[in-house]
Amino acid sequence: MPKVSLKQIALEAGVSPSLVSQVFNNRKVRVSESTRARILEIASKHNYKPNRLASGLKLKRTGTIAVIVPFTPTGFFSELIYHIEAYALELGFNTMVLNTFGNREKEMQVLGLYQSQMADGILLSPQDVESRNSLLRQMHDEGYPIVFIDRYVDGINAEIVSSDHARVAHELTMRLIAKGCRDIVFIKRDDELLNSTKRDRVQGYISAMESSSLAPRFLGFDYDGGDPASLCGKLRQLGEPDAIFLHSGFYMPLLLDAFRIAGYNHPRIKLVTVDPFAIPFQFLQKDEILGNFHDNLTVVIQDTSAIARKAVTTLIAQIKGDAAAHGIDAIPVEFVEL
Repeated sequence: MPKVSLKQIALEAGVSPSLVSQVFNNRKVRVSESTRARILEIASKHNYKPNRLASGLKLKRTGTIAVIVPFTPTGFFSELIYHIEAYALELGFNTMVLNTFGNREKEMQVLGLYQSQMADGILLSPQDVESRNSLLRQMHDEGYPIVFIDRYVDGINAEIVSSDHARVAHELTMRLIAKGCRDIVFIKRDDELLNSTKRDRVQGYISAMESSSLAPRFLGFDYDGGDPASLCGKLRQLGEPDAIFLHSGFYMPLLLDAFRIAGYNHPRIKLVTVDPFAIPFQFLQKDEILGNFHDNLTVVIQDTSAIARKAVTTLIAQIKGDAAAHGIDAIPVEFVEL
């Protein structure tokens, strides 16, 4: 069967080829729903697929957005990417996901997509708060479409779509204080670059503690591939506090394993963290782990679906030239107590 052309679709529908092109590319155009439906029905009948490459060259677009994140195997970023790809597809865009593996040099390499014109815009969750990358600043200054997700870089006045991490941490800490906790220790990973998310959570914790005339206390650890030995040793030196604020739920299995080795009285200590976590199967074979949670855990659930939808629509609006005010779009979270 010979391949049908856009002009043939237009002729059969009784409209102009330019109108057919605008309908296929989801551009704003005055057309009745019945006419739009007729065009799409005729195209479907002939198995017509628009030439995205040709239209992309004409519009100087690729129809692709890049998503640059530091970590993708499980958890928050994995869920976020799923929703980003789904919403981008709804709006006619493909996605290119690039994992920087927590490495600044890798991040600089993938930001080169801006110069290669392989993507129309970028959703970026940067490695750290400092803008040492002149390319990133150049992208912003030249008006290249870019939206920060979850994290941001100081000094770059771009749109940010994220939970309000400082406010979330403040409320989590105040909930512990309301339950009678006074010795609340903030546990964070130290062997990584300081990103804005962690910094904002630390600031929220400090503000809550100081507003209640309590002294903030911190315990830093190195991840070391998930070996709990280092964290366990620091917990033994710390003693058992009233409560622990773990900066990310991703590290909860590591903390629980360190609790077990250090002989901590888990149910007595109240725990708070941000983002759900998965307990590895082998943990479930240990009786000490099963008794960890007795109304002593609060988890903040970030709305990855809402973050993704807002970030994608904001970026595509920039790509299409729609003016948008720069600022922070704070997405509400849910507090779940277990």
